[in-house]
Amino acid sequence: SYQLVATACIFVAAKFEEQPNNVPTLSVFAKANIAGLEKKQQLIEAERVLLESLQWNALSATHLHFSHCYINKGVLCKTDTIDSKPASKQDLRVIHKYIEFL
Repeated sequence: SYQLVATACIFVAAKFEEQPNNVPTLSVFAKANIAGLEKKQQLIEAERVLLESLQWNALSATHLHFSHCYINKGVLCKTDTIDSKPASKQDLRVIHKYIEFL
């Protein structure tokens, strides 16, 4: 069913994009009866079929993946410059907001 495929897509995406403690478990889907799951095995099988159809290539890096690395490594910090001028606190707040918004 389309609902099962959509649920498998959400499940795979969560595993790649969320922190491990935020990934919904099979039990969460089963309890909510999402996609009319009768057995957890249905979602596992749908996930396997989905990943096989993608040739197990489910990860694609975007600018968001790198922007968080830059922020965490201090690339956007007080010593950075914008147009050869030191970045102000306001500049840094705007940049952080923009990155988080994306």
